[in-house]
Amino acid sequence: MYSGVRLSQLAVGEPLLNVNWEYKELKGKAAVEKRFEDVIYNASYLGFTYIVDTVRPQIDENGKLTLNNNGVGGDIWTFNDRMIKYRDMCASTGIKLLLEFDFPTSITLANVDLYKKFFLGELVAKYEWVKFWQIGVTPENKDSSGADNCAPDAYVDLMKYIYTKTKALNNTIIIA
Repeated sequence: MYSGVRLSQLAVGEPLLNVNWEYKELKGKAAVEKRFEDVIYNASYLGFTYIVDTVRPQIDENGKLTLNNNGVGGDIWTFNDRMIKYRDMCASTGIKLLLEFDFPTSITLANVDLYKKFFLGELVAKYEWVKFWQIGVTPENKDSSGADNCAPDAYVDLMKYIYTKTKALNNTIIIA
């Protein structure tokens, strides 16, 4: 049987960004890393087979997608460092990682290429050991103005591109 646990504190950062982390008498990055390890070990001990985490890039002042300040302790612990820790923890515990690629803005046909290139170049190519991806957790949601989080035609375009290109790079990756 498959079972997974969503580590929500990893997606939204807990405590808030720029708040000093303390955990088991550790502070800062050491506290973040130790808590992360403990959560993975506990999930493994409880018999979970998957950890679910969300990747939510931000758009910087130049209109580029970035993973700065992404997730737990993102202001003191880089996304790449988190992924290295995931790789090591998954290898040592046997837990698998399912990463959700979520959208920071509305996706339209005008900007969908930005997301395509980012997903393949900044995520799949760099973290080829991640075999399970979900694209657009809730693409049907609407923003405060009533616009689609991801317009249906853009979502179809995005999924077709991501699926075919990812499978061409590595046919063992599963895209949901």
